[in-house]
Amino acid sequence: MSAEEGNGIFSNGDQQIVPVDLAEEWSAEAARFMLIVRSLIADTRDLPKWKMCGKDWGRYLQTLLKTYLRPIEEADEEAFQNLLRNVLAFRDLDLGDESGPRQFSFSTIFEFFKQKQQSATVHRGHYLAEGVTVSSFKPMRPIPFKAVFLLGMGEGLFPTPYRRDNLDLRHIPVNLNPAVEGQALRERRLGDVSVTERDRYMFLETLVSTRKHLVLSYVSRNDRTDDELNPSSIIQTLIDELDSGYLKAKYEIIRHPLKPYSLEYFPELSAEQIDFADNQNPASKTHYPNYDPAA
Repeated sequence: MSAEEGNGIFSNGDQQIVPVDLAEEWSAEAARFMLIVRSLIADTRDLPKWKMCGKDWGRYLQTLLKTYLRPIEEADEEAFQNLLRNVLAFRDLDLGDESGPRQFSFSTIFEFFKQKQQSATVHRGHYLAEGVTVSSFKPMRPIPFKAVFLLGMGEGLFPTPYRRDNLDLRHIPVNLNPAVEGQALRERRLGDVSVTERDRYMFLETLVSTRKHLVLSYVSRNDRTDDELNPSSIIQTLIDELDSGYLKAKYEIIRHPLKPYSLEYFPELSAEQIDFADNQNPASKTHYPNYDPAA
């Protein structure tokens, strides 16, 4: 890597790299990060040249992992301990050789480690107790989760539309004697529940069971015509009830852009932000290779 004089651009082969312009309050964190990166490079640059027995590889790599890695949450502790166990398993490579431990290159050790990691099983959390549970609607509706996300709550998708089935014996007319409110026939017995009513009741169970956060999601735009799509009638009814004053704080409605590369996801790239940054930092107007401000 070489630096071109005067413009602060670094060249690495065919690539040209411009150093990022960090705010002053991030300088201490950036310096600490660079110190860690330099130390990691110094500790690993000669690994392809080394040859050691499996036991020595295990000790060295275990020290390396403990130095540069640390579980952030308690849920990550099991995965980290599993990583250390797989590293110490390198000593198994020394077994069965009467002439003494063999010397292994880093490439051999790396392939052995990849096989151990791919065959390892890590359990994250306890089912229905912690972690994230992904399920269809029906089996999980009464579970009191702290946060619940319901997807596919669009109009015509939920609740399930009613479709009459000629094979459904519940629709056979039943004679009423005497007639009730002028009706001599009844098509449904007491307790016969339609799929639409079933879905509405499942939503009520979920609403009552959720302890803290409930997120309802639906597609609001047609991805081909950009026509606006309505939410489920259940969401409309829920909004009308919440507007009556059931909540201390008003619910939040978030509308996501249709495309994942929309500028709304990257406010720092908007024209106003770029113009403001240029006015505050004249040096940022330097003309870099392959950079077109008007693009």
